[in-house]
Order: sequence, then C-alpha cells, then structure tokens
Amino acid sequence: MACMTKNPRFARCAFSKDEHGVADVLATAFMFLIVIFAGILLHRYSTGPLQSATDRQLALKSDFIYATLDKAYTGAYAMDYLRAAAENFVLSEPTVPESYLRSSMENTLKYLCPPGYAIEVVLTRENHSPWTLVCPSTAGSPTSDVKQFAHRGVVSITQAEVENAAERTVLMQVTVTLFKLSGGA
Repeated sequence: MACMTKNPRFARCAFSKDEHGVADVLATAFMFLIVIFAGILLHRYSTGPLQSATDRQLALKSDFIYATLDKAYTGAYAMDYLRAAAENFVLSEPTVPESYLRSSMENTLKYLCPPGYAIEVVLTRENHSPWTLVCPSTAGSPTSDVKQFAHRGVVSITQAEVENAAERTVLMQVTVTLFKLSGGA
C-alpha cells in the first residue's frame, strides 16, 4: 500500500499485519541462527568445568590408589603392597612370594579401579628393567594419546646380604598410573 500525501514527512502509511517483506524474513532467520550458535557456545563452555572436575577427581583417585597400595597389607604377611613388590624386585629371598603378591595386588586393584579405566603400577631401579603390573591385565600399557593420571613416590629397601654400605639401601621409584581404556566404556 502506498502513501500519497503532499508532505512525505507527515505521511502515515498503514500496512496490514499480514504483509512481511524480505527484510523481516532475513532478520528472523538471522536471529534464529544467532540463538542456535549461542546455544552451541554455551553448551561447549558450560561442559568445560565439568571435564576439569572429572579430571581432578581421577587425579585424586590415582593418589588414593597409591596411598592404598602404600598402606594396605598383603594378607597375613603384615607388609604393604609397595614394599612387598620392591622386595620381590630387589631381594633374592623376598618375604611375600611373587605369585601371591601379584594375585593379591590384582584383586585389590580390580576393586579400586573405576569402570572404563585401567591401573599400571611400575617400580623402577637404576640399570634394571622395571617391575610392572597392569590391571586389568588385558589393558596393556597406556599410550601417549590417552589421558593419564599418575602418582609417583619412592620406596626404600635395605639389603642385609650386601657388604658395601653404599649399596645397602635401595631406592625404588614407584609410579601408579590411572588411564582410560582405549575401548571407552
């Protein structure tokens, strides 16, 4: 509908509510797209703190697993798991037999391991191959592309059979790594 007046400044044109131009449709579509992109951005940034909290929880879980292995005794032997593993690695006649230690340690780690994750316990000593236990045993070692949560510590073992005082105390580096299984879950 066109407005015809002598002075266009005072012209009042009355359009009906049913008439929409291309600009109205484009403005509505543009606002719809803005709402969609804003929703995507809000969703993306709102889940960031949740992932950070999950990572912190898993880091604390790896600390807890290390502390459990450091404090819990291996059955009737009255020796904690890490010291028993270090003895098996260093001494020729350890207090806890390795077969019993591995099965007991695997049972404990199965109980402590969260679903969808695996635990690797590694004891290392200079110039020696490491002592390793992975639970579940089918998981293998963690790869670099998998998120890992590690806790490191030291266990010392005193050897009575060595005559040299410098070689008497052996320090073992212990690493407990909690990592996500590659299959997900």
